[in-house]
Amino acid sequence: MAALAILRFLTGMAGSAGPGLGAGIVSDLFEPKERGKAQAVYGLGPQGGPVLGGVIGAFLLELTGNWRWLLWLMTMASIPMNTLSFCLLRETYEPLLLERKAKKLRKKTGDSSYRVKNEIRPRELFLHAMTRPFRMLFTVPICTVLSLYTSLVVGIFFIQLTTLPLLYGPITEFGLFSYKWNHGLDGLAYLGGGLGLVWATLIGIYGLNRSRIWMATHFGNGEGQPEFRLPLLFLGMLLIPIGLFLFGWSAQARIHWILPLLGAAIFSCGMQIAYVSIQVYTVDTFRTYAASALAANAVARGVVGCILTILGFKVFESMDYGWGSSLLAFVALAALPVPVVLYIYGPKLRKRTIES
Repeated sequence: MAALAILRFLTGMAGSAGPGLGAGIVSDLFEPKERGKAQAVYGLGPQGGPVLGGVIGAFLLELTGNWRWLLWLMTMASIPMNTLSFCLLRETYEPLLLERKAKKLRKKTGDSSYRVKNEIRPRELFLHAMTRPFRMLFTVPICTVLSLYTSLVVGIFFIQLTTLPLLYGPITEFGLFSYKWNHGLDGLAYLGGGLGLVWATLIGIYGLNRSRIWMATHFGNGEGQPEFRLPLLFLGMLLIPIGLFLFGWSAQARIHWILPLLGAAIFSCGMQIAYVSIQVYTVDTFRTYAASALAANAVARGVVGCILTILGFKVFESMDYGWGSSLLAFVALAALPVPVVLYIYGPKLRKRTIES
C-alpha cells in the first residue's frame, strides 16, 4: 500500500503538467477574441478523462477481474501519447522564445547588445517558475479567489462522481438504493456526465467569444476586459444546483434511471461552463503569467478535490441521495453571487495586482 501511494503521488505530480500548461499554451496561441472557443475545446479533455476512464475501467475490470489491468492500460496509453508530445509539441512561451532568438543573434553576429528585458539565468528561471504558482496562490488576491472558486466547482464534481458507482453499481453499499447494473454496464452511468460536458463544450464554442464581443461593444467601448467572460460563469453556476436537485431527488424517489443521469448531465454541463469560464478569465487576467496562475489553480483544486472526494461517501451515507445532493446544491447557490462580485470588483483587484 505504501508503494502504491508513493507511485500514485509521482503519477499525480507528473500528470499535473498537462492541466497546468494546457490553458497557458492556448493563451500563447490565440488572441483574446479567439481564445474562448479554443479553451472550450481544450477543456473537454481534462474533465472528460474521468468520464471516459470510468466507462473503460468498468468493462476492463469486468473482463479481466484484475484491477492491475487499469494501471497497465494507462501505462500502455501513455507511451504513444508521450512519444507524440515529444515529437510534435513546440515551445510557445513568448519571453522564452525571444530570449532564444536574442541568444541566436548574439552568436550569429557577435553583437552582445541583443538582449531581452529582465533576462535571467536558467537556474534562476527554474526557481522562479517553480515558486511563482505558490507565491501567486497566497499573495495575489484575485488568483486566490479564482483558485478557491474553481476548487469548489471541481470538488463538487468529484463528489458527484463518487455517487455514480453507489447508485448504478451492482452491489448495494451503505444501505443506499442501487439500480444494480451488472457486467460492467455500471460504467455507462458516467456517460450522463459526459453528455453534459459535450453540451458545455458546444455552448462554450458558440458563446464564449460572442458574449465577450457583445459585452465589449455595449459596455467596454469596443475594448475587451476579463470580466466580460463572467456571464457564462453565472450561467454555469446556475445550472449546477438544478442538476444536483434533479439527480438527488429522482434517485431518492427510485424512479426511472434516466432521470438521475439527466440531472448528472445538467450538473456536468454547468460545472464545465464554469470551469472553462474561470480558466479563460484567469488567462485574460494574467497573460504572460497565465500558466503560473493556472498551476496555482490546479494545486488548490487538487487538494480540495482530494479532501472532498474522501468526504463524499460520508455525506451520502449519512444524508442519502436527496439531502446529500441538496447540500451540495445549497453550497453552489451560496457561491452564485461570486461572478457578480468579480464583475464589480474584479478590475480593482486586477489593477492592484498589476501595480504591486
